[in-house]
Amino acid sequence: MKYIIILFFIALSNGLFAQTVVCEGSPCTSNDFTLDDFYLGDVDGLPFGPGYCEPGDPVTAYLWIDFVANTAASRYSMYVHFNVYIDGVFSETVDECYFEDSPVPVNVSLNPYSFSWTCGSEITLEDFYVSWQPNSNQDCDCSQASCFSDPSLIVASPLIANYEFAVNCSEDYTIDFVSTTSGGAPPYNYLWDFGDGTTSVEENPTHIFPNSGPFTVSLAVFDAENTDSFEVTIVNFPELIEVTINDFTNETCSGSNDGSATATVSGGEMPYTVSWNTVPEQTAEAITGLSSGTYTVTVVDANGCEATDSILIGVDDVAPPTITAPADLLIEGCSINDIVGAFPYSDSISILAEAQFVIAGGTVGDDVAIVNLDYVDVFSGDCTIVVTRVYTVEDACGNTASDTQLITIEDTTAPTASNPAMIEVSCIADVPTSNISVVTDAADNCSVPVVTFVSDVSDGGSCAETITRTYRVTDLCNNFIDVTQTIVINDTISPTASNPPNIEVSCVADVPTPDISAVTDAADNCSVPAVTFI
Repeated sequence: MKYIIILFFIALSNGLFAQTVVCEGSPCTSNDFTLDDFYLGDVDGLPFGPGYCEPGDPVTAYLWIDFVANTAASRYSMYVHFNVYIDGVFSETVDECYFEDSPVPVNVSLNPYSFSWTCGSEITLEDFYVSWQPNSNQDCDCSQASCFSDPSLIVASPLIANYEFAVNCSEDYTIDFVSTTSGGAPPYNYLWDFGDGTTSVEENPTHIFPNSGPFTVSLAVFDAENTDSFEVTIVNFPELIEVTINDFTNETCSGSNDGSATATVSGGEMPYTVSWNTVPEQTAEAITGLSSGTYTVTVVDANGCEATDSILIGVDDVAPPTITAPADLLIEGCSINDIVGAFPYSDSISILAEAQFVIAGGTVGDDVAIVNLDYVDVFSGDCTIVVTRVYTVEDACGNTASDTQLITIEDTTAPTASNPAMIEVSCIADVPTSNISVVTDAADNCSVPVVTFVSDVSDGGSCAETITRTYRVTDLCNNFIDVTQTIVINDTISPTASNPPNIEVSCVADVPTPDISAVTDAADNCSVPAVTFI
């Protein structure tokens, strides 16, 4: 006779008992009972058969344990302990005493646990321990010999054919199938029918369908004893996800950070997850605020399939503006202050209007906009002063260009001065030495001129003689003017002499011959006078 014992119902609740291990170290050498079977069944102990339920459906299930006695002697107070795991996750601890102080039947089926079973899930009993007592009036407790233990037991469940599928991202209309069959008596044999005229006997096949479907895919599973099948109609096979960046704008200027890009996503299965390699990350299909560089968008669809595309954002305005300086100038003058007009000399940067620049003969241009135009001067030299004027233009993107104008300032104007007054003297000895101070009105437009004596040139005359005396007036730039002073030497004063003493003679024959030495005091203001007989 077989005894069926249904003692209690335990609803799944992780909080009822804590996971425990009992009676560790018991050698369990007795062979009084054989644990014949662990299975799931109905309330009457009838095992669930293959295909009993649809995968995932909730089913009220009962855990049955069959014991067979190996001895005619009575055994008492059966103690049962185990931890229940469902699909590898701890659920409950069962810790109970059966037949307390009573003989344990020879053949008995215990139902220590009933619960709402999700069809197809695997039930494992961990840390299983059952003990019995050889004598009555002994408590349900651990026993060193009269016991059975096993660290892990899989509860027999019905063969439930089942599978999962996911889009394979390698090719359009490609599906990965994974058998999740459970229960029965493995190993299994498989027969897949993909609904498109093709089949497979692999456990986990990958199949390429001819189009987007729908297709009804069935899986038949065979174990050593039974067969079960499961089928799903796959309504839509999406094409692979694709992303393209077909709309973008470059950065207007380097550093303006105003570039943009827009990704267009097609195929796959929504929703999409979008990620750009920006800092910080941007997750919209259209992004803005971009500087120049390479940007990559990665889009993942609901199936986990991924597509990427990249775009190079450049800079629209990298070309510098154009500029041509006004023609070089030659100015008569003395210093940089002689540069007059709209653009005076400036050794610091001076801003000027574009219109003024154009009027002066310059030209500027840019494909965006001119935002600044300036110039700065540097000079060199004294008499010939060369001013190097650099004009610089800047556009709205900070690109610049420059051109140079040379302004030459030259002093070519000679100094001015009047001829000194004429001098008249009687004797050559009275001619004064040269004296530059006689040039009293020397002047120059740029500097204080220097007066120097050049020469005295005689006309070769004797009475009178004219000497032309030349003075030169020179400015700092070696411009000069010569002035002359006329010196006339004209002796109009007669020599002086006394009449010789009278001579008295008797006869005409006694008159002496003329003798110039008779004039003894001849003198002249300029020279030694000559006495001659007239």
